Amino acid sequence: MRVLVVSWEYPPVVVGGLGRHVHALARELAAAGHDVVVLTRQPAGSDAGTHPTQDEVADGVRVLRVAEDPAHLEFGTDIVAWTLAMGHALLRAALTRLCGPGRGDWWPDVVHAHDWLVAHPAIALADATGAPLVATIHATEGGRWGGWLSAPVSRQVHSTEWWLAHRADAVITCSGAMRAEVAELFDLDPDPIAVLHNGIAPRRWRRPRTAVAAARERYADTASGAGGPAGAPLLLYVGRLEYEKGVHDLIAALP
Repeated sequence: MRVLVVSWEYPPVVVGGLGRHVHALARELAAAGHDVVVLTRQPAGSDAGTHPTQDEVADGVRVLRVAEDPAHLEFGTDIVAWTLAMGHALLRAALTRLCGPGRGDWWPDVVHAHDWLVAHPAIALADATGAPLVATIHATEGGRWGGWLSAPVSRQVHSTEWWLAHRADAVITCSGAMRAEVAELFDLDPDPIAVLHNGIAPRRWRRPRTAVAAARERYADTASGAGGPAGAPLLLYVGRLEYEKGVHDLIAALP
Protein backbone atom coordinates (compact mmCIF):
# COMPACT_ATOMS: atom_id res chain seq x y z
CA MET A 1 0.00 0.00 0.00
CA ARG A 2 1.19 3.52 -0.78
CA VAL A 3 0.81 5.63 2.35
CA LEU A 4 1.21 9.41 2.29
CA VAL A 5 1.78 10.68 5.83
CA VAL A 6 1.34 14.42 6.31
CA SER A 7 2.86 15.71 9.54
CA TRP A 8 3.96 19.07 10.95
CA GLU A 9 6.77 17.31 12.79
CA TYR A 10 9.25 14.64 11.75
CA PRO A 11 12.79 14.18 13.09
CA PRO A 12 14.92 16.19 13.33
CA VAL A 13 12.01 18.65 13.61
CA VAL A 14 10.41 17.46 16.84
CA VAL A 15 8.28 19.70 19.05
CA GLY A 16 6.62 17.04 21.18
CA GLY A 17 5.41 13.48 21.12
CA LEU A 18 3.63 13.75 17.77
CA GLY A 19 6.88 13.83 15.82
CA ARG A 20 8.21 10.73 17.54
CA HIS A 21 4.86 8.96 17.08
CA VAL A 22 4.86 9.64 13.34
CA HIS A 23 8.53 8.66 13.03
CA ALA A 24 7.95 5.28 14.68
CA LEU A 25 4.74 4.66 12.74
CA ALA A 26 6.33 5.45 9.38
CA ARG A 27 9.32 3.21 10.05
CA GLU A 28 7.15 0.29 11.13
CA LEU A 29 4.82 0.67 8.15
CA ALA A 30 7.83 0.63 5.83
CA ALA A 31 9.27 -2.40 7.62
CA ALA A 32 5.93 -4.17 7.09
CA GLY A 33 6.33 -3.74 3.33
CA HIS A 34 4.32 -0.59 2.67
CA ASP A 35 5.54 2.23 0.42
CA VAL A 36 5.60 5.21 2.79
CA VAL A 37 6.17 8.88 1.99
CA VAL A 38 6.24 11.47 4.76
CA LEU A 39 5.39 15.03 3.75
CA THR A 40 6.72 17.42 6.37
CA ARG A 41 8.49 20.76 6.82
CA GLN A 42 11.94 22.14 7.32
CA PRO A 43 12.75 23.77 10.71
CA ALA A 44 10.87 26.90 11.74
CA GLY A 45 12.67 30.13 10.96
CA SER A 46 14.60 28.65 8.05
CA ASP A 47 14.15 29.62 4.43
CA ALA A 48 14.59 28.06 1.02
CA GLY A 49 18.07 29.54 0.75
CA THR A 50 19.49 27.89 3.85
CA HIS A 51 17.14 24.89 4.04
CA PRO A 52 15.88 23.99 0.55
CA THR A 53 13.31 21.28 0.06
CA GLN A 54 14.91 17.86 0.49
CA ASP A 55 13.78 14.52 -0.90
CA GLU A 56 15.53 11.66 0.86
CA VAL A 57 15.08 8.10 2.07
CA ALA A 58 15.76 7.22 5.71
CA ASP A 59 14.92 3.95 7.49
CA GLY A 60 13.06 2.80 4.38
CA VAL A 61 10.82 5.88 4.42
CA ARG A 62 10.86 8.53 1.72
CA VAL A 63 10.81 11.91 3.44
CA LEU A 64 9.93 15.11 1.61
CA ARG A 65 11.09 18.01 3.81
CA VAL A 66 9.53 21.15 2.39
CA ALA A 67 11.14 24.59 2.60
CA GLU A 68 9.21 27.52 3.98
CA ASP A 69 8.03 30.20 1.60
CA PRO A 70 10.18 33.33 1.09
CA ALA A 71 11.60 34.79 4.27
CA HIS A 72 9.77 38.10 3.85
CA LEU A 73 6.54 36.30 4.76
CA GLU A 74 6.71 36.99 8.49
CA PHE A 75 3.75 35.91 10.60
CA GLY A 76 4.99 36.68 14.11
CA THR A 77 2.79 34.86 16.60
CA ASP A 78 -0.03 34.21 14.10
CA ILE A 79 0.29 30.43 14.00
CA VAL A 80 -2.85 29.99 11.91
CA ALA A 81 -1.49 32.20 9.12
CA TRP A 82 1.84 30.38 9.30
CA THR A 83 0.22 26.94 9.03
CA LEU A 84 -1.85 28.10 6.06
CA ALA A 85 1.25 29.35 4.23
CA MET A 86 3.27 26.27 5.15
CA GLY A 87 0.36 24.07 4.16
CA HIS A 88 0.35 25.71 0.74
CA ALA A 89 4.07 24.95 0.41
CA LEU A 90 3.49 21.33 1.43
CA LEU A 91 0.70 20.94 -1.10
CA ARG A 92 2.75 22.53 -3.86
CA ALA A 93 5.70 20.24 -3.14
CA ALA A 94 3.50 17.14 -3.19
CA LEU A 95 1.87 18.08 -6.49
CA THR A 96 5.17 18.89 -8.20
CA ARG A 97 7.29 16.07 -6.79
CA LEU A 98 4.88 13.22 -6.06
CA CYS A 99 1.50 13.08 -7.72
CA GLY A 100 0.93 16.13 -9.89
CA PRO A 101 -0.26 15.68 -13.50
CA GLY A 102 2.82 15.11 -15.63
CA ARG A 103 5.15 15.86 -12.72
CA GLY A 104 5.14 12.78 -10.52
CA ASP A 105 4.05 9.17 -10.70
CA TRP A 106 3.60 8.35 -7.02
CA TRP A 107 -0.10 8.26 -6.17
CA PRO A 108 -1.18 7.40 -2.62
CA ASP A 109 -3.64 4.69 -1.68
CA VAL A 110 -4.32 6.55 1.56
CA VAL A 111 -3.51 9.97 3.02
CA HIS A 112 -2.82 10.06 6.77
CA ALA A 113 -2.98 13.47 8.49
CA HIS A 114 -1.73 14.12 12.00
CA ASP A 115 -3.57 16.93 13.83
CA TRP A 116 -5.04 20.21 12.61
CA LEU A 117 -1.75 21.78 11.56
CA VAL A 118 -1.75 19.82 8.29
CA ALA A 119 -5.50 19.68 7.73
CA HIS A 120 -5.51 21.92 4.65
CA PRO A 121 -2.80 20.17 2.60
CA ALA A 122 -3.93 16.70 3.67
CA ILE A 123 -7.57 17.33 2.75
CA ALA A 124 -6.55 18.95 -0.55
CA LEU A 125 -4.33 15.98 -1.43
CA ALA A 126 -7.06 13.49 -0.55
CA ASP A 127 -9.50 15.44 -2.71
CA ALA A 128 -7.04 15.71 -5.60
CA THR A 129 -5.99 12.06 -5.63
CA GLY A 130 -9.25 10.45 -4.58
CA ALA A 131 -7.45 8.59 -1.80
CA PRO A 132 -9.27 8.01 1.50
CA LEU A 133 -8.24 10.33 4.34
CA VAL A 134 -7.26 9.06 7.78
CA ALA A 135 -6.87 11.59 10.59
CA THR A 136 -5.06 10.90 13.84
CA ILE A 137 -6.07 13.50 16.41
CA HIS A 138 -3.40 13.56 19.08
CA ALA A 139 -4.86 16.44 21.11
CA THR A 140 -7.57 19.07 20.81
CA GLU A 141 -7.68 22.80 21.42
CA GLY A 142 -10.69 22.29 23.65
CA GLY A 143 -8.79 19.78 25.73
CA ARG A 144 -5.76 22.03 26.03
CA TRP A 145 -7.89 24.87 27.38
CA GLY A 146 -10.40 22.89 29.39
CA GLY A 147 -13.18 23.64 26.91
CA TRP A 148 -12.63 27.41 27.16
CA LEU A 149 -12.27 28.66 23.57
CA SER A 150 -12.41 32.40 24.18
CA ALA A 151 -9.45 33.51 22.04
CA PRO A 152 -9.97 33.92 18.27
CA VAL A 153 -7.00 31.66 17.51
CA SER A 154 -8.47 28.90 19.69
CA ARG A 155 -11.77 29.09 17.86
CA GLN A 156 -9.95 28.95 14.51
CA VAL A 157 -7.97 25.89 15.59
CA HIS A 158 -11.11 24.21 16.94
CA SER A 159 -12.93 24.90 13.68
CA THR A 160 -10.08 23.36 11.67
CA GLU A 161 -10.07 20.31 13.94
CA TRP A 162 -13.83 19.94 13.43
CA TRP A 163 -13.39 20.12 9.66
CA LEU A 164 -10.61 17.52 9.67
CA ALA A 165 -12.54 15.15 11.93
CA HIS A 166 -15.68 15.32 9.77
CA ARG A 167 -13.86 15.21 6.43
CA ALA A 168 -11.78 12.17 7.38
CA ASP A 169 -12.92 8.75 6.24
CA ALA A 170 -11.45 7.30 9.44
CA VAL A 171 -10.45 8.91 12.73
CA ILE A 172 -7.80 7.60 15.13
CA THR A 173 -6.97 8.69 18.67
CA CYS A 174 -4.20 7.52 20.98
CA SER A 175 -6.37 6.69 23.99
CA GLY A 176 -9.91 5.88 25.00
CA ALA A 177 -10.12 9.17 26.88
CA MET A 178 -9.15 11.09 23.75
CA ARG A 179 -11.70 9.16 21.73
CA ALA A 180 -14.41 10.30 24.15
CA GLU A 181 -13.10 13.87 24.02
CA VAL A 182 -13.03 13.95 20.22
CA ALA A 183 -16.50 12.43 19.96
CA GLU A 184 -17.95 14.99 22.36
CA LEU A 185 -16.18 18.06 20.98
CA PHE A 186 -16.87 17.30 17.32
CA ASP A 187 -20.24 15.56 17.67
CA LEU A 188 -19.00 12.24 16.31
CA ASP A 189 -20.15 8.71 16.93
CA PRO A 190 -17.40 7.27 19.16
CA ASP A 191 -17.83 3.68 17.95
CA PRO A 192 -16.04 4.03 14.57
CA ILE A 193 -13.14 5.98 16.13
CA ALA A 194 -10.13 3.67 16.36
CA VAL A 195 -7.80 3.78 19.36
CA LEU A 196 -4.13 3.07 18.70
CA HIS A 197 -2.18 3.58 21.89
CA ASN A 198 1.25 5.14 21.95
CA GLY A 199 4.04 2.78 22.89
CA ILE A 200 7.68 2.58 23.76
CA ALA A 201 10.60 0.43 22.66
CA PRO A 202 11.24 -1.66 25.81
CA ARG A 203 14.87 -2.30 24.88
CA ARG A 204 15.60 1.41 25.28
CA TRP A 205 14.34 1.35 28.87
CA ARG A 206 16.06 -1.76 30.16
CA ARG A 207 18.70 -1.00 32.77
CA PRO A 208 20.96 -3.21 34.89
CA ARG A 209 19.60 -4.01 38.34
CA THR A 210 22.57 -2.22 39.87
CA ALA A 211 21.59 1.00 38.08
CA VAL A 212 17.99 0.66 39.26
CA ALA A 213 19.13 0.11 42.83
CA ALA A 214 21.42 3.13 42.66
CA ALA A 215 18.60 5.31 41.34
CA ARG A 216 16.29 4.16 44.14
CA GLU A 217 18.93 4.88 46.74
CA ARG A 218 19.50 8.34 45.32
CA TYR A 219 15.93 9.44 44.78
CA ALA A 220 13.65 7.41 47.05
CA ASP A 221 15.16 5.78 50.10
CA THR A 222 15.52 7.63 53.38
CA ALA A 223 19.10 6.43 53.66
CA SER A 224 20.12 9.03 51.10
CA GLY A 225 18.27 11.82 52.84
CA ALA A 226 15.65 12.12 50.13
CA GLY A 227 12.23 10.63 49.58
CA GLY A 228 10.18 8.45 51.88
CA PRO A 229 10.79 5.27 53.84
CA ALA A 230 13.06 2.60 52.45
CA GLY A 231 11.29 0.40 49.93
CA ALA A 232 8.54 2.95 49.24
CA PRO A 233 7.19 3.03 45.67
CA LEU A 234 9.23 5.16 43.28
CA LEU A 235 7.25 6.98 40.60
CA LEU A 236 9.04 7.84 37.35
CA TYR A 237 7.49 10.36 34.95
CA VAL A 238 8.89 10.71 31.43
CA GLY A 239 7.65 13.58 29.33
CA ARG A 240 7.57 17.33 28.85
CA LEU A 241 6.92 19.46 31.92
CA GLU A 242 3.86 21.19 30.49
CA TYR A 243 0.76 22.14 32.47
CA GLU A 244 -1.47 20.20 30.08
CA LYS A 245 0.41 16.98 30.89
CA GLY A 246 -1.15 17.04 34.35
CA VAL A 247 1.98 16.22 36.36
CA HIS A 248 0.61 18.40 39.18
CA ASP A 249 -2.49 16.19 39.31
CA LEU A 250 -0.28 13.10 39.46
CA ILE A 251 1.69 14.53 42.38
CA ALA A 252 -1.47 15.67 44.17
CA ALA A 253 -2.90 12.15 43.92
CA LEU A 254 0.05 10.58 45.73
CA PRO A 255 -0.85 9.28 49.21
